[in-house]
Order: sequence, then structure tokens, then C-alpha cells
Amino acid sequence: MPKKQLHLSIGLLLAVVPALACAQHYPDCPATINNFHQCERHKEAQILKREPAIAKRQGGRLTIALENGKGVVLVDRVPKGEDDSDVALYSLSKIFYGTRYVEVSVTPYEGVERYLVNRTTGERTAVTGMTLLSPDAKRIVVWSDDVASDSFLRVYRVDGPVLLVEFQATNTPPSLQNVRWLTNSEVAFQDAENQDADFRLTAARIAGPPTGWRLTSTSRAHGGRR
Repeated sequence: MPKKQLHLSIGLLLAVVPALACAQHYPDCPATINNFHQCERHKEAQILKREPAIAKRQGGRLTIALENGKGVVLVDRVPKGEDDSDVALYSLSKIFYGTRYVEVSVTPYEGVERYLVNRTTGERTAVTGMTLLSPDAKRIVVWSDDVASDSFLRVYRVDGPVLLVEFQATNTPPSLQNVRWLTNSEVAFQDAENQDADFRLTAARIAGPPTGWRLTSTSRAHGGRR
């Protein structure tokens, strides 16, 4: 693409895609990067340097390599004008080592989308929120990172042939922070708007059914668990 046309395309993207125009700092990226899409492409470049066999980037075309030699091809949709909201910019954002899955982030016209891509079958599963793999690589916890949307917390089992939802809650605090695995069977997090509350999601039997998970909270002010 000629340099003049490239500059025009970047300018058009910044003008019509709110997710790109919102400048802020992203901790996982250099300070010179100030929008989500740039940060995701930066992370993708680092991943492809370490793991060139996982995927390939050719301009606006991202190909995720499958174990059978085929690939999942994701092609960016860029705006054709200032009134065009049909936008999708794909980036390889995470490898879940020890599993069949990688994460692909999507910058649409507004907000953020994420998918888990199965490198055995090519199946894509929308997960929307932030993701974190358990230490034993058997589960992924997903939580909402958008205070403007409905909050949720979900646990997927990922060591089988298909994704299995083991736990799901939609009444979680709207702004979760410091989400972390304490063990393979316990997730801890806090409410960014209520620093006095600590939350735990615990599996009574880690190999048991989805009903084995229990969500509790502790108030630091009162020292009680509920």
C-alpha cells in the first residue's frame, strides 16, 4: 500500500472507530501506545516472534495454524467511509500453553470482543471478557472488563475435546480487579468500587460437576463471609 494511502487509512480508522480514538495507557504495552488495537497488535508481534508456527500475519490477514495443517483465516474489515461501522480488526492476543486454545481479540466499531480458538477443530467461542488460565492449564476464568456492560464471571474447563462451562454468575460487581488463581480450584478477586470486599470462587470438588463451585465474599469492615 502506498505511504499516502496508508496514512489516509489510519486517519480514517481513528476518525470513525471509537475504540481506536480513545487514548489511554495500557500496562502491557509501551507508553507510546495509547489505544487498544495498537496494544493488541504489539502483543501479537511479540507472540509471533516467540511462536512463529502458531500463526501468520499478512497485512490485514491473520491465519491461526491448526494441528491438521489447515488454518483459521481472519481478515480485517476496515471502514470504507466515515459512516461505515462494519469494523473488525483481529489480533492474536494470547496463547494458553498446555491447552488447545489461543485467544484472538477483535476491535469492532465500539467496545472489545474476544474469542477462544481451538487449534484442533478451528472452532471459535466468544468469551467477551478478560481471561486467565489456571496453573494446571485445565480451566480458564473469564470476567467482564467493561463497566458499561453487564457484569459476569465464568469458568471454562479446557482440557477436554470441547469447552465446558463449569460456573457462571451474572450478579458479580460491575468492576472486577486483581483477578487471580490462588490454586487450581480457587479464584480470588476484588470489587474496584468497594475495596472493603474480597471475593472467592471455590470448587468444592475440583473434578466434580459445575455445581461444585461456590462464590462467597468477605467484608473487611465486618470480618464476615457470606
